[in-house]
Amino acid sequence: MGDNVLQGLVPVHGMVLGLLSSAVILLVLRPLHRMVEQAADRLMPGVAPTAAYLDQRKIDVYRAAYEGALQDGVVTERERAILGRLARHLELSPAAIAQAERDLSAQPV
Repeated sequence: MGDNVLQGLVPVHGMVLGLLSSAVILLVLRPLHRMVEQAADRLMPGVAPTAAYLDQRKIDVYRAAYEGALQDGVVTERERAILGRLARHLELSPAAIAQAERDLSAQPV
């Protein structure tokens, strides 16, 4: 319904309307993003994520996915493939993956 109203107001259709909408959103969000970053810098000057922090966050993401796969007690081949793609995307080492899985497997259910 809102789409029909917008198309009635703007004399362009389809992809052009989508591109125009995207441009407007980018024009609004970019200054808002800068303003939020500036506020964060004022509230917490000099704070930036370290490599160690980012590495830990990646492991936390993998652990959460592995924990979800383990909910039924078995990691299927399909789940293992998904976990493998996630690990590659996160650029986790085989040692980090093995450690995360050992840690979760050792926890009592």
